[in-house]
Amino acid sequence: MEERRIVHADLEDNEDWGWMLSVYAPVIDSSDNVLGFIGIDFTVDALKTYIKASRMKLIIIGSGISLVTLLLMIILILSFFKSLSSVTDAMKNISEGSKELTIRLKESNSSELNVLSESCNNVIQTMQDTMQTISTSIDSV
Repeated sequence: MEERRIVHADLEDNEDWGWMLSVYAPVIDSSDNVLGFIGIDFTVDALKTYIKASRMKLIIIGSGISLVTLLLMIILILSFFKSLSSVTDAMKNISEGSKELTIRLKESNSSELNVLSESCNNVIQTMQDTMQTISTSIDSV
């Protein structure tokens, strides 16, 4: 009380009343003399229960958002690699000597894969045109 300031105690678990927070404040008269103090005890069981419930809600919401985000990432990654796989499969078939040069790659949602697919389609078209030119030249000879 000599310091003339409000003081609070730490949270304490009281066997009879539950969790309590105590606050003490000095009573000062007009001539700046300390006449005494006022002490108030606050029960914080309801607050503690509310905080626990709020924490649990946040954990559940955070976990749900994390799970949904993870699933969306997996779906996007699988979609990307499926599109990429179609490009590599087509190029692999042609590199292994496949005579099927009428195959064309479908456009995907990714702009990078669209560029790759268009480039592969151009290579396949050029090869097909070259093969037709060679076939026509051989037939004429």
